[in-house]
This record gives sequence, C-alpha cells and structure tokens, in this order.
Amino acid sequence: MDLLNSSYFICFYIILNVAKEVWSLEITQFVVPKLAVVGKSYELKCSIRANEGKLAIIKWYRNDSEIYRVQIKPAKTKIFPAVGININQNKSSLGTIVLENVTQETGGKFRCEVTKEPDFSTAEDEETMVVTEMLPQISGDSSQSSSTVIQRATALITITLVLLFTC
Repeated sequence: MDLLNSSYFICFYIILNVAKEVWSLEITQFVVPKLAVVGKSYELKCSIRANEGKLAIIKWYRNDSEIYRVQIKPAKTKIFPAVGININQNKSSLGTIVLENVTQETGGKFRCEVTKEPDFSTAEDEETMVVTEMLPQISGDSSQSSSTVIQRATALITITLVLLFTC
C-alpha cells in the first residue's frame, strides 16, 4: 500500500510541475540602469515568456505609481503623468520604455508587472535607478574599460547612499 501511495504522490508531483511549466509566466530579462546621468536617455526592458495563454497587460511603475501601460487586446497604450518621467512613446514598445532627458526626479524604484489570460497570473521585477548630475571622475589607468569605471562609480555612490541613510 505504501508503494502505491508513493507512486500516486510521484505522479501527482510530476503532473503539478508540468502544469506549472505549461501555464507559467516569467520575466526573462529585466533591465533598469542602476545609475543614470541627468539629461541622457535610457531604455528600460522587461522581456517575458508566457507559456500558453495570452499576454494581457504590461505595466510600469516608478515608486509604486503607474507610469506606463500596454494593453494587448484591444491594443491600447497609456502614459500616466509623473514628475521627472518623460517617456518617448514612439521609441517604446511591448515590454520596453524609453525615458528621455532624465532629471534628478526621474530616479526611484522601477517595477514591471505583466499579466496574462486566462488565469490572470502575474509576474513582476523591480530595480532602483539613481540619477546623478555626472559620473564621478575616477583616477586610474586610461586603458580601463568604461564598464569598470561605471562599476566603481556605482560602488562609490552606493556606499555614499548607505552612509547617508544609516547615519
């Protein structure tokens, strides 16, 4: 009898995991720059994988306030006004928004939320973007890659912010 119950449990577990995979909704790539410079433009990406079902809505938030929505059927896009947010609708697309001429007010916690039918399951991801007047100059070898310089600048800004908020 125990062997029979174990077999049922294993079958149930396998079926449950297969069903979960078939109906799953997943954000496969989420890109929000951690550090942005005033006056520049940035592309924020939210790529998804939706097994079965239809993608219904993609929403973007900054600091928990909705700033952009793409509804799939009927096809509709809406930009919600927000201080420091300048979305270029012509360059933005499904899962991607382009922020132009960022300001200090643009910074904050950005979140992408996707919903699919028929079960209205959701997936979301978030990242904080800090906006600075300019990237700090870091002394060093001129052969350093720009990504190394940006990583060091990000580390310096992060340390500064941690010290400001903990002291």
